[in-house]
Amino acid sequence: MGTLLAGIIVLALGAGTAGAQVVLVQDGQPQATIVLPQEASDTLKLAAEELQTHIQLIAGAQLPVVEEGQTTEGALILVGPTQMTSDMDLPLTDLDIGFDGYVIRTGEDKLALCGRTDQGTLNAVYGFLEDYVGVRWYYPGPYGTDTAPQPAITLGPISEVNKPRFKVRKPWYNSTCTNGWTEEEKEAYGVWSRRNRCGGISGYVGHHWRYSVPPDRYFDEHPEYFAEIQGERRPSQLCTSNEEVIELYTQDILSRFKADPSFMYASMSPNDGAGWCECEKCQAVSSDLTSRILTFINQVAHNVAQEFPDRYVAFYAYSSIVNPPRDNIECEPNVMPWVTHYSICQMHPLGDPRCPYQANFRRIIEGWRAISEQLGIREYASWWPVPCCESRRIAMDTRYYASLGATAMSREYLEVQYGTPLLLWVESKLLWNPDRDLSELLDDFFGRFYGSAGVEMRKVYDSLADRQATAAPYDSNWTGNTFEAPRIYPREMLVAAVQRVEEIAASMEEGSYRERVAREGVALAHAVQFLDTWAADRAYAHSGSEEDRRAAIEQLQAAVALRDAMPDNFMVSTAIRNWAARQLKLYTTDRTRITEAGQWNLHDDYNTGGMVKQDAEEFSGLYLSTWGLGLQRGREGYVQYHFVAEGDLRFTEAELYRLLMTGGDGIRNRIEIQKDGGEWQVFSEDIAYTVTDHVYSLSDYIAGAKEFRLRLWGKNESDGDILLLDNFGIRGRAE
Repeated sequence: MGTLLAGIIVLALGAGTAGAQVVLVQDGQPQATIVLPQEASDTLKLAAEELQTHIQLIAGAQLPVVEEGQTTEGALILVGPTQMTSDMDLPLTDLDIGFDGYVIRTGEDKLALCGRTDQGTLNAVYGFLEDYVGVRWYYPGPYGTDTAPQPAITLGPISEVNKPRFKVRKPWYNSTCTNGWTEEEKEAYGVWSRRNRCGGISGYVGHHWRYSVPPDRYFDEHPEYFAEIQGERRPSQLCTSNEEVIELYTQDILSRFKADPSFMYASMSPNDGAGWCECEKCQAVSSDLTSRILTFINQVAHNVAQEFPDRYVAFYAYSSIVNPPRDNIECEPNVMPWVTHYSICQMHPLGDPRCPYQANFRRIIEGWRAISEQLGIREYASWWPVPCCESRRIAMDTRYYASLGATAMSREYLEVQYGTPLLLWVESKLLWNPDRDLSELLDDFFGRFYGSAGVEMRKVYDSLADRQATAAPYDSNWTGNTFEAPRIYPREMLVAAVQRVEEIAASMEEGSYRERVAREGVALAHAVQFLDTWAADRAYAHSGSEEDRRAAIEQLQAAVALRDAMPDNFMVSTAIRNWAARQLKLYTTDRTRITEAGQWNLHDDYNTGGMVKQDAEEFSGLYLSTWGLGLQRGREGYVQYHFVAEGDLRFTEAELYRLLMTGGDGIRNRIEIQKDGGEWQVFSEDIAYTVTDHVYSLSDYIAGAKEFRLRLWGKNESDGDILLLDNFGIRGRAE
C-alpha cells in the first residue's frame, strides 16, 4: 500500500522487495558507480554530473560515471532508463509521473533515478539530492547553496513516485529585476531555477499576434488582415473574422510545432493594449469581445488539432478579454486560457471573503474553468520596492488554483527586495506540491540559511509578514503601483528591522552565516532609502520649489550610491536605482529647451503629479492626483508647455503620442498651439477620448519655429470630478 508524504507517494516495502541498505559513500570514500544509458543525451550527462558534483561537495567522494555495459564498482546509481531499470518495473507512464515527474527506487545494491523524459530524470537527481541527501539551493550561485557535510551516505529502502501538480511551473524575474545582471548572474539564476525543478513542458504564451501575422510583412498589401477602427485599418490587433488570418495563424503554429517536437504550447495571446477590430464581420460574430476572440482562437486550435492533437494553443485571458465569454461558447479541448490576475487586488488572498476585488476575480477564473479543460494562471508578485513578505498569500492562492485543477502557472516577479528570493524558493516548492506546509518550508529556510541566527531572523520576517498581511484596507483596489508602497510599512518599522538585523549580524562570528544576515540588513536599508527618496521626490513634484528640488536631489543621489555599493544584483533589483538616476537627470535638465540637433522627447505619465511642476510653463485649475491631473466639477484648467530651440536650431517636426485626455458628455477639452509668439491655433477640440497607440502630428503647426507653446485645456461640466490627463508625450526633431 502507499502513503502520501509531502506530495510524493512512498510505498511501504517488504524486506525482500528493496533489498538491503544501499551504500554510496563510506568514510569519505566512494562506494558506488553512477551508470548512464548508452549514448546518453546531454541532459542525462548533466544529471550524472550534478549528482557527482553534489555528492563530492557533501561527502568528499567522487563517484565514477560510466555508461551501461562498462565496468562498475560497488552499488549502482542508475540515472535514466537502462536495461537494469527495466527489470525494476518502474511506473514511468504519463499517468504515474506526468511529463517531468520521476521515480526514485532502491533495489539489490541499486538506486534508480528515472523519469519518462530526460527532464524527469534530471528532476529525479535534484529531488534525490534535496530530499535524501539534504542539499538546498536557496539563492542563485554558491552563496545560496547549502550542503551539510557528511562522511557517509547510506540509503534505506525507497520507492518514491513523484508527480508535480503543475505541468508548467514558472516563477520568474522580469527584465526590471534582471536589468544590469552579468552573464554569470544570468547563468546562476538559470541553474537555480533548474535545480529547484521549475519549468515543466516547454512553450510560449506571451503577446504574439504581431509575430504570427507581422504588420511589417502584411499590412501594406493586406490591411484587411488587421483591425478596423472607426473605418480605418490599423495594425494594433488582427481582424479575427478574416479567413486568411485564421489560415496564416494556423500555419504559423503548425510550423512551430513541426520545428520543435518538445514545444508543447504555442501562443495566441493578442497584442498588449487595445485597438480591437470593429469591422462588420467581426461584429456579426458577437457583440461580446471575449466571445469574438475565443471564436477565432477555437478555429485555429481546431485546425491545429488535426495534426497535433496532444499540443495546446494558449492565450492570456487578460485586460479587455479577462472576463469569460458572455456567449454560450466553450474552449476547444486543446485551448489553454491563462487567466491573468492583473490590476486586481495584489494584497489579499484570493479566498479572503472580505475583499470584493478578489471575489470578482474568483468569479472570473471559475467562469473560465467551467468552459475549459485546460487552465493556466498568469500571476504577479513583489510589486513594490519594499520588503516582500507575502509567502502566506502565495501559498493560499497556489492551493486555490490547484484545487480548481489549474495545471500551468507563470508568476512574474517585478522587484527584487528583502524577502523576494525567499518567496521565489518557497513558490518553487509549492508549484511542485501545493500541499507542502508553509511553516515547515520557512523553518527549513531560516533554520539552515542563517545558522544560529535563524530564530531571530525568522522573528524579523514574521513581524514584517504580519504587517503586509494586514496593511491593505478592503475599500480600495491595491493594484501594485509604486505610490502604494509607503502605505504598506511605516518607516519607523523598517528602521527598527534594519537595526535589529544589524544587531544580529554584530553578535555573530565571521563567516558565511554572518554575511547572509548582513546582506539582509542592507536590503532592508534599501527599502528605507526608497521611502525617503520617494517622499522627497513627490514633495518636489507637488511644490516645484527650489528647496524641495535640492532635498529631492540629495535623496536621489543617496539611493543611487546605496545600490551601486552592493556586491551583486541578487540582493535588490536596480529598478529604484535606475529610477533615481533618471529623476536626477530630469531635475538637472530643462526638457523643454532643445540644445542639440536631432530627436527630442518629453513624456510624463502624470502619476502623483509626475514632472508637470518642473516641465510646465503654466499649470492652472488642475490638481495632482494618484493617476494624473484631475479637474473638479464646475472648474476649468490647463497645463501649458513652452518649447524653445536654442542657438541656430529650429523645430522641423513634432507629434503627440501616448496622450490620454478625457472628453465626452459634460466634458470640454481643447489642444492649442502658439508658434513663435503668434496667434493661438486650435489643434483639436472636444475629442471623446484619446487612445495611447494614436499619434497626432503637430508638424504643420510648428515647422520652422524657434519656439512654440502647447496648451492642454479642459472644462468639467459633468456630475463629478474627472481625470483630465493621465498620460502625455511629445517628441520631434530640431535641425
